Amino acid sequence: MNRKEFTGRLQSLLTSDLWNVVVLAVVTALLFAPAIFRDDFRDLLYHTTAALDPDITRAASTGYPLFHMTVRALVMLCSIPPFAAGVLVATIAKLALAVSVYLLLRRPPHHITPAGPNSAFVLSLVLCLLGPINLFTLPHVYLGYLAPNVVHNPTIIMMVPFALWESVMLGYLLVSPRPSGRQLSLAAVLVVLSSLAKPSFNLAAIPAFCLVLLLQLVAKERSFWSALRAGSVIVVPVVALSLMQFWLLFGRWSGGASTTPSEVLVAPFTVLKVQSGGSLSLAIFKICASLGIPIVGLFLFRKSQHVPKASRTILLFCALTLVAALSQAVLFVEQSEGRSISDGNFLWGASSALFIASFAVVLTLFDLKLRPSQWFAQIGRPYRPMLLVLGFSVLGGLLVMRPLLPSNTLVMQVRTMLFGH
Repeated sequence: MNRKEFTGRLQSLLTSDLWNVVVLAVVTALLFAPAIFRDDFRDLLYHTTAALDPDITRAASTGYPLFHMTVRALVMLCSIPPFAAGVLVATIAKLALAVSVYLLLRRPPHHITPAGPNSAFVLSLVLCLLGPINLFTLPHVYLGYLAPNVVHNPTIIMMVPFALWESVMLGYLLVSPRPSGRQLSLAAVLVVLSSLAKPSFNLAAIPAFCLVLLLQLVAKERSFWSALRAGSVIVVPVVALSLMQFWLLFGRWSGGASTTPSEVLVAPFTVLKVQSGGSLSLAIFKICASLGIPIVGLFLFRKSQHVPKASRTILLFCALTLVAALSQAVLFVEQSEGRSISDGNFLWGASSALFIASFAVVLTLFDLKLRPSQWFAQIGRPYRPMLLVLGFSVLGGLLVMRPLLPSNTLVMQVRTMLFGH
């Protein structure tokens, strides 16, 4: 084999989808697996313990048992330590997200222009590393921000891949005037799986989906029966599931005891202020510093002369979902005995919606018929500093995902949970 042939084969290997997927999976696992040990294992330990409760109904009583049941099955079938099973399930979910992003960029739906293998690899890695612009609030890099990539809670981590594919299918239903029964059924299944993993995203996505259907109906882009068919197939099962989850989480449940374990209160900016040291201005800054990629997308598409209808519809749906989720995070507080008000459970729906919106911006950028090297020029000279947001967002994600430097006590605790000694 001469040098030219060797170079050609090497280049073919480096640009092949299989090689890119393998490297992407390895890099994602190396960065993410240590990051899940953050927060002194509180959320991971809580959900792993719930998964292994001798009373299996208590694991299901959370209302979103997909992570718990998966961990339980893994421990029973493979006889691995429970904590290791929790880390493994969360890491696999993160790998599934990274690979899904790559595949969707390479083979996008709705006739959107596909990305090349190298561009898809880089953008997939960037999306899975995105974080808030937190450099100006060191050492506080997580609380109070919307984190596109959540690292502390395994149920959210498991939900986002389902939410991604759900968004793709809901976007397809919105773009297609007459979706088939198979497409509607697949979308409904993905919506239910996403809610079973965690209902946070669907609390915003389903209202946004219905609103876009209504806008299409008013604009006479869709017939009444088509809108009713798509809406009912998606909304009815998720509403039924949501009512059950609401009863389990906020109704009377505790082994038959008559208690009310939790409630939702209207308290604007309360959680964000608590997570920002009581400062409303800092809380607002953290929200703005989290929205870098949607802002970049806004300027890019504002300068574009033509945005295809499919891209415009998908961006509208994802933007409305983000607005709805952000509104819930700002307005509502979940409060219960034994739970801190700073937990901010409504923030995590906004964080997942931010990831989906960022993905939608990157996905539809290729419909502008520009190479990545031309995006800089497309914004225009007055707005070029906005591209720094991309770099700061990746840096923020790395700051959030950095491995802890554990103490000896922490090392011994991990060793005991993983290996039993």
